[in-house]
This record gives sequence, structure tokens and C-alpha cells, in this order.
Amino acid sequence: MDRQILRISAYEILYSDIPYKVSINEAVELSKKYSEKDESYKFINGVLKGIVENSIKIRGKVRWRKKTYLTVTALNKYIERKFLLDPYLNEIYIKGEISNFKLHNNNNIYFFL
Repeated sequence: MDRQILRISAYEILYSDIPYKVSINEAVELSKKYSEKDESYKFINGVLKGIVENSIKIRGKVRWRKKTYLTVTALNKYIERKFLLDPYLNEIYIKGEISNFKLHNNNNIYFFL
């Protein structure tokens, strides 16, 4: 049963207009209800999240409702590639005033220029 749930959900994530979060949630709920093993839903959740992350890495996007949305991570990677590959942009440095500087517990730094 788990294999069929994975197949249907993977198809929905990659080729349909159903939001991927909905597909993953439905797959997890189906697995909890119909799987022979109690912990299968964790495996299904991990596999489907891996498919989404891989799709984002390859295409830089996830389809949703006939529109394409970039995640913040995908947008950052796209911009980083642009700066690294373009010889002109590679030499640009940004100078400006920083406001709302915050260092969080997870070592991420947030600020506005």
C-alpha cells in the first residue's frame, strides 16, 4: 500500500496543480490509516519531502495552481548563481546602512539595507 501512496503523491507533486503540502499531508494521512506498519507515514513523509526538495534543486521551483512559485531558498540560489557567473556582477560590493540587525539562536543573521 505504501508504494501506491508514494506513486500517486509523487505524481501529484511533480505533474499536477495540487499544492505539494496538500499532497504530502494526504499521503501521510492515508499511510496512517491503511499502512501495515505503524511508522510507514514517517518514511512516506521523508521520501515525498525529498522529492519536493530535489524538484526545487533541479527546477528551482514547485508547481502550484498553474503558476510557478520560487521558494526563498531557490530564489537565493538563483541570485547567487547570477552573481557568481556574471563577470560584472561578480565584482560588485554593496555598501549601505544596516537596520534591524538580529542574530538568532540558529546563527542566522537578519537585517535590512
